[in-house]
Amino acid sequence: MSNTATTNLFTFSYPDFFEVDAQNRIGFWASAKNVSFDNQWPSLQVAVLKREDLESDTYSGSTWQEKFEDSCLSLYYKSQKLDAEEMVFKGYQTYVVRAHTDAAFQHTHFKIIYFFACLLLDDEFYLEFRGIHEKVEDNTLANWIEEAFSSLVIIGDVKDRAVAWQQHVLDQEKEELEFNQSYETVEPEKKVFTPQMPANGLEYLKIGDFTFEFILDECKASIPDFSKMLVVDLAAKTKDHKEAIKKQLLDDYPGDGKITLQIPAKGIYENGVPTGRMVVEEGKTNAPLFLHTRFKGFDYRLDFNGTVEFKEGWLLVAGEMTKSYHNKVFPIHLAKKICIENLDWSNYQFTSLEELQLVKPETVRHIAIENPEFLSLPKQFFTFKNLESLSISQRSQYYEKQKLPLSEIPEEIGTFKALKRFHLNGASVKEIPTQMGNLKNLEHLSINNCLLTNLPDGVFNLPKLNYLFVAKNQIQAIPTHIQLPTLTHIGLEHNLLKTLPESLAHQPKLKDIKLDGNPLEMLPEAFNAIENIELNIADKKRLLNFEYLGADGSGLAPWNDLAYWSVYDLDLIAEVYSVIEKNKLNTYKTPLAHLVKKAIGFTHTQKEDYKEIGNHRFGGMPDLPIRIPYPRFGQNWRAEKPDYVYEFIGQVNCEAIAHLQDYLPRTGSLFFFLETMHNIYGGDKHPGKVIYVANNKELASGNRFQFEEDDYFEMVGTAYQGFKVDAKIMNSAPSLYASYVNTHLFEGPSESLKDDEDLLDDLYDTFEKPLNELNTYNYAMNNHGFTQHEAPELQASLALKGNPEDWVILLTVTSSGDMQWGDAGDIFYVIHKSDLAKQDFSKVFVTLESS
Repeated sequence: MSNTATTNLFTFSYPDFFEVDAQNRIGFWASAKNVSFDNQWPSLQVAVLKREDLESDTYSGSTWQEKFEDSCLSLYYKSQKLDAEEMVFKGYQTYVVRAHTDAAFQHTHFKIIYFFACLLLDDEFYLEFRGIHEKVEDNTLANWIEEAFSSLVIIGDVKDRAVAWQQHVLDQEKEELEFNQSYETVEPEKKVFTPQMPANGLEYLKIGDFTFEFILDECKASIPDFSKMLVVDLAAKTKDHKEAIKKQLLDDYPGDGKITLQIPAKGIYENGVPTGRMVVEEGKTNAPLFLHTRFKGFDYRLDFNGTVEFKEGWLLVAGEMTKSYHNKVFPIHLAKKICIENLDWSNYQFTSLEELQLVKPETVRHIAIENPEFLSLPKQFFTFKNLESLSISQRSQYYEKQKLPLSEIPEEIGTFKALKRFHLNGASVKEIPTQMGNLKNLEHLSINNCLLTNLPDGVFNLPKLNYLFVAKNQIQAIPTHIQLPTLTHIGLEHNLLKTLPESLAHQPKLKDIKLDGNPLEMLPEAFNAIENIELNIADKKRLLNFEYLGADGSGLAPWNDLAYWSVYDLDLIAEVYSVIEKNKLNTYKTPLAHLVKKAIGFTHTQKEDYKEIGNHRFGGMPDLPIRIPYPRFGQNWRAEKPDYVYEFIGQVNCEAIAHLQDYLPRTGSLFFFLETMHNIYGGDKHPGKVIYVANNKELASGNRFQFEEDDYFEMVGTAYQGFKVDAKIMNSAPSLYASYVNTHLFEGPSESLKDDEDLLDDLYDTFEKPLNELNTYNYAMNNHGFTQHEAPELQASLALKGNPEDWVILLTVTSSGDMQWGDAGDIFYVIHKSDLAKQDFSKVFVTLESS
């Protein structure tokens, strides 16, 4: 200890290999980043702080010791207290906490030790001492922490501390002011684009050096039922398309010089004339609009940045076609007269009280207002006799703690005879009037994150109500007399319900009930007939019949469970035993070996050329038999497109890998499809489709399928890049990151591992990582998938019943090639082992894991 830290409030010694990070009137911070460490460098922090901050409601606990613990442990990932003691240190009442982190997060295992000390200096201030370093095997605290703490000397009294704190506050204010001034001067100026009305009254579109002519019959302004906002669609073409492609303005496919521009807008109603301005950055507007423009036909690296203005019946645009990582910049200037006489404003969704001041009452059918300040619905609203949808919502990062001032729903709500949708979120409303039961056309009622204690009986007798969502309220019971003939979904999660009336389960079209977060004590037997009840698995097993009856409902078929595990394959298990021995885990050899799955991994070899039919393939197009049409779904809102085509994910030739495993069909091929990544969490949707063809002689080349981007629900381009792949047998160890919830992993011989938290944390470095790194893949079957919470098999169990250990990952699709699932996530197709034995792929569950 050769260095000394000195302030007006304290002094102490610290090691000479530390460097000072910061020092001010109340604190001192130092670290040793120059020494060897894996994830955490040694650090020291000492500061005098206000007791009122420590003892506030910010931290949990009923004593200052408990609050100090929470203030320290809550800062660090999975930190746990090792021990604590109270003492008198240097004449001050002191509380010392020793803690550690020993846990894995994704691919990193954090092992850290902490020393926290709180000295009560007086009634107003306390001193906090923190020492942190990477842990050693026996959790020993480094000598330098104990020596630094022992050398601590308190200087001055309560007046000195008060003066120092006041000066510290002034210093902070000064630094903040200087920072803001500095930031304002050094921040690069954003380009400001100001659209101009054409002086000669003529329409024009010029991008860079290229002039475009509008294709008039493809230019229109509309207010579609789907979006309920103004949408302007433009199409134009340049004669110099070859030069525009050469200069990287336009895409070379189809290469005809045509571009299309789609510009949405809301909050722009002014007495029947679109009026307003919005700034667009890389194709998107910021809050509160959150709009996306679609400019097609351009080089893929380009996007629109600029200003869009609606003025006097004109659409005006000024900006650039560019991209932050692209060195090309093409100025864009546009002026186009739009036909406003034919706009049907009754389709438009009004988003502000200002817009509503300038409209005829009979025109208003849709209102959606965010973060209003009114205490009750404005009287003006009740003049809108044609109102069909009303949404009042809070948009805030503190939405669970803060409520809108709105606390009253007037009785006049019952006069909205045409109302179909009512949405209220984050308000101070404690009750809704009985007149809500008069809304006989109401189809969707949503009152979430409010303060409701009950619901009127009349709500449960609305003849057209399809959706009823009242999550995160304080509802203790719902009426026993229920007659909702069209109800399909009800959300009651996070209330105070102890049971539900049996009559709810008898509603003829009810498919889905969300119940998590209620103190449920029982559920009537009739609820076993509901298609989907959202509850944790422990409550489902406690309150419901949890038996899975198979995709066809006829019961389960036997399956050979031994086929799924590496422990029964002499060649595979040898690799597992080698990892166990190398990492000195022989004590746990048997339970660890029974965790490993006998998986099939697929890796890219080359791009698909369709020279073969029926080969393993991911992306591209499927070799479906001629008799099987390409699967389609939904209703496509685009002109002359009645439905959407599924995204093709991949095909697996079961015959080609029959010698590697015993759980897949022995003949034929499997084909995997997806509606869109965004439909995976779509309620009653089933976004995945798996088609099994038993005879590979029926297959026909997939290069016959040709789709456009508009054929898909949401996809950039016309298909994923196709790849040929090689298949191999491999071991797959489970992720134990969320083992506390995925207890189904510890069945049979592995059960002894379930409660050994320290061992489970260590197994990432000593078992999971070294074993899985031996076998990389782009796609896999019967593998363990990484999730931050429930494993894919558990998610399938919760959604479709049955024990989670009886479900298996049929296919894992990683973010490979140009398949990107969220933030580099994985998509899992999960099937029950009985259905796989029956070769019935009609009830495959699909889920997504992405950070």
